Amino acid sequence: MQRRDVAMSLLLMTDSEFSRLSPEKTFYKNYISLVRSQHQDLDQDAGDEDFLRSLFEEMRIHSGYLRGLRAYLGALLYRKPYELPLTPDFSLLPTPTIADIFSYLLETPSIFLKYGDAEKYSLYAEGLVKSVLDFVTENDQHPSAGIVLENYFLKANYIPVYFNEGNLLEIYKARGILLEKHLRSKGAKIDHVFEKRNPSIRIRIGVLAARFQPQTETFTTIPFFKDLDRNRFEIFLIALNRTGSDIEQYCQGASDHFVLCTGNLAENVQKIRDLDLDALIFSTNVSAVTNSIAAMACHRLARVQLTNFSSPVTTGLRHMDLYVSGNLTEYGDYRNYYNEKLELLDGTGFCFEYNATPLSPGEFYSRDAMKIPKDAIVFASGANMFKITAELRDCWAEVLSRVSNSILLLYPFGPAWTNSYPIERFLSALKESMRQRGVPDGRIRLMRGIKNRLGVKEVLKNADVYLDSFPYSGANSNVDPLELGIPVVAKCGKTMRNQQGAAMLIDLELPELSTCSRSEYVELASRLGNDPDFRFAMREKILRAMQKPPRFLDSQNYSRQISNLLLRVIEGNEQCLGPTPK
Repeated sequence: MQRRDVAMSLLLMTDSEFSRLSPEKTFYKNYISLVRSQHQDLDQDAGDEDFLRSLFEEMRIHSGYLRGLRAYLGALLYRKPYELPLTPDFSLLPTPTIADIFSYLLETPSIFLKYGDAEKYSLYAEGLVKSVLDFVTENDQHPSAGIVLENYFLKANYIPVYFNEGNLLEIYKARGILLEKHLRSKGAKIDHVFEKRNPSIRIRIGVLAARFQPQTETFTTIPFFKDLDRNRFEIFLIALNRTGSDIEQYCQGASDHFVLCTGNLAENVQKIRDLDLDALIFSTNVSAVTNSIAAMACHRLARVQLTNFSSPVTTGLRHMDLYVSGNLTEYGDYRNYYNEKLELLDGTGFCFEYNATPLSPGEFYSRDAMKIPKDAIVFASGANMFKITAELRDCWAEVLSRVSNSILLLYPFGPAWTNSYPIERFLSALKESMRQRGVPDGRIRLMRGIKNRLGVKEVLKNADVYLDSFPYSGANSNVDPLELGIPVVAKCGKTMRNQQGAAMLIDLELPELSTCSRSEYVELASRLGNDPDFRFAMREKILRAMQKPPRFLDSQNYSRQISNLLLRVIEGNEQCLGPTPK
């Protein structure tokens, strides 16, 4: 059956026929197969558009009724969920179909193809999570409530909401409540009251991670504990897995205890509570998906619980008390973006420690090997593929159109985000953006399989200018070009995820490389590409500034600030608990 036939059949069904739909029915199997077959990406003719408008009108007129829901399900054959004007009333769905349909609504786009998609998806995600919360709250005894809650806990993925400048607080507050609801339904003991700490012993600090291995989260967590005064602090590293890696051994050597949590959730929670910690830092990102650490973060595990750069946005969790950021990465009404109490350090608020363990030499990359002309101007970026939205692809295409004989060199497939990328879809979308600006496909170089930072630097030695991403800017990826003296073009923003790249440049006293708008970004990148004297001057200035070192690479300075924060909060008995989500 064609999708219009299926959509029309849904619309013409009686309420009784619709209520009897189930995964065993042939029609329902065909419907789910079509929905999941990416038909929404196909070109649509005028007849399709007219029919879709009629479905939208049915949704508007019959909102809250079965006919409106059937029109919505038909529209899903033509549009992604985030492109539709509303979310369904889950109580109206036939119970046997809820798991399939809700799972589909939770699926995330692998790439944003069109202008505005990232913002649309964020608004959709907010509407969906609020609808879920309303549904499970108002229909606590409804048989489908448990299905929805279970699916949400297992499958909700909020990485795509990072890629805009909006305030995500409402999404994460609702998420926090839903995670707690699910955990409580499984018997979890979320709350816990600790006895008053013994002031005669060292302050007990825990660092919780899924594992300690060479990755961004580890590099940015080491400065948190490595240089703390061990006469005042007792350090507990807590992991769910042992890796046996060099960096794990390095971390263990910089701590007092290494605690392995290999039990179920309740056992791990109790094991950490038994450590009687004064403070616990969550090293693993708990704002992306509901991993084991996120489930643990819903619990009261220590007297004070905090996170930082590892989770790039607020967690929304009731028991996460503090979010550590910096006075260069938060602007304006920034406190309204966080559920936690925001603690601002002096500087960027994050710091990397890359010298913990030696790396094997990276593979050699030359311009000849990458088929880049020796006289070409190379714009490079290591921004992750997910950050490269339609708007950013167009921006970079405009830069290349303004700089003749220029090349765009990307290495966007790092393992920190995923092990599976839609490479061909991304390349196709990138080529289309270039064609729209009159830039030939042959000016794109796409690298993959780079082993480590030394390999990245070998690639970057062929670059002239580095392009930071926006609106979700880079931090870890910006260190490599800065260490090589390559000028970095960044765009500023309000909060850490939008501002971190610009904050690094400001920390280096290079505000002239931080831009305030897309047009300024294009102008600066074009000037760096076209003006070799300006490019050389910026290179020399960067190399001098990086010798200091900057605060985002000064782990001793960072530890001093963290030490002062912990002493103030713990010994000073400062009220640090964040607001409870309503």
